[in-house]
Amino acid sequence: MKIQFNTRRQKDPTRDQGLKVPYAPAKRRLPQWRWYLILLVVSSPLLYFIYNLVSSQVIISAPGLITLEKIPINSASTGYVSKIHISVGETISKGKVLVDLGSPALDEKERVLKAELDHPDPSLPPLGLRMENLLRNRVKLAKKNAAYQKKKLGEVRFLFDQGAATIAEVNQAEAMYDQARFTLNQSRSELTAQQEKIEKEKKQPEAKQASRRQQIQAELETIRDQRKRLQQRAPFPGRILDIYIQENQTLSQGASILLMGRIDHPYIIAYLDPKYTKYAIGGNQCTVKLPNGKSFRAQVRKSPTLTRRLPSDLSSPLGDRELKILVKLDFLSPISSTESIDGLPVTVHFDLSRADGGTAVGKIWSRLRRLFR
Repeated sequence: MKIQFNTRRQKDPTRDQGLKVPYAPAKRRLPQWRWYLILLVVSSPLLYFIYNLVSSQVIISAPGLITLEKIPINSASTGYVSKIHISVGETISKGKVLVDLGSPALDEKERVLKAELDHPDPSLPPLGLRMENLLRNRVKLAKKNAAYQKKKLGEVRFLFDQGAATIAEVNQAEAMYDQARFTLNQSRSELTAQQEKIEKEKKQPEAKQASRRQQIQAELETIRDQRKRLQQRAPFPGRILDIYIQENQTLSQGASILLMGRIDHPYIIAYLDPKYTKYAIGGNQCTVKLPNGKSFRAQVRKSPTLTRRLPSDLSSPLGDRELKILVKLDFLSPISSTESIDGLPVTVHFDLSRADGGTAVGKIWSRLRRLFR
């Protein structure tokens, strides 16, 4: 048998001896991209490890927080909280009224004076006798309060001896008892002075009605001035970070009222790895990146001298809270009040060129930063 092959080259691959051959679309490109995708997924952990290894040698980064200078506001006098004019998170200006404080003694004195001024009645006892009765009641209340605080102090000391109370609770109970005794002595002194005043007035002729009305008006003006001095005002512009009191709560002099943060001088606290101490020398500059993508230039306030544990809010769930160098940074340009949020997490990138003294790594980093700025 003799076999002959047709060696003529087919010009049209879609036709065979005059018949059309319907080929299906090519399917080679899809499996090729699928293979690239699988290769990328498999090698992604290695690529991530290489990226972290290289970036840790080229970019010195540290987590940080925007911090406001915190100043507590304390009560300037003894009294009760009449009204609170602010709320947590509110931004306030200097001189704004924060809290109105009231005084029960001023309230009662004002009520008595207004009653005598608006409704003079000869049948009523003189004002001096009514003030004496009022002071007698104050002495009785002060005695009860002093007895109660003394009993409470004894109970706290007993619990302290048993190991069920702290020394801070004992000190607080002693302070409350001392305050109660001071109030009792003051009430007794005022009662004695009022009784002496009544005895002196009995020996003198009664004052005229017009003179008495003028005296009452002057006393009411004095009470109004005393109420204004009881108002707590903001000593500087800032933001209310926390409020420790409630309305109608009784306060002693020096008690904590609220916590304010200054928004005119925000700064950054960065937690830097100890092996990068040379990058945190005072005067070195860095870049602070906010969560919204904005970047600001900052400067190290002074060389760090303290270490702190990395806050739990900045550490990873599986990472340890290692000791870090505490670096304080100041913004070189002002930031808006909407960005100066106390506790806002940021990322700090330290400059390498100055710290490395012009080494190759520092020069490469400087060129890359200028290129992508």
